Amino acid sequence: MGAAAAVVLELWGRIDPLVNNGRYVGPGHMDRFLDTPIELVERHLTANILAPLQNLKMVLPGMLTRGSGTAITITSGAGLHNPPAPAGEGLSTLLVRRVA
Repeated sequence: MGAAAAVVLELWGRIDPLVNNGRYVGPGHMDRFLDTPIELVERHLTANILAPLQNLKMVLPGMLTRGSGTAITITSGAGLHNPPAPAGEGLSTLLVRRVA
């Protein structure tokens, strides 16, 4: 974590806009909670929480010293709506059911 920010800081000495836009999407991403192995939860936490926090900790001191800079963290709007189906039974499953 933080490798890209470290390289940019070393080469250019500052980061003015920080955009945290990474997240874990891989095997187990849409598993039901009780079916999700702990190591997958750890990947989610690392990508979605720890990596953005690490980036902020690396660049925020310089932004505060300069009195300028912007940090943006992009997340999902999925938490704002009820899902149309349980995990693993989302849109593609609903479309297949409607076609059949």
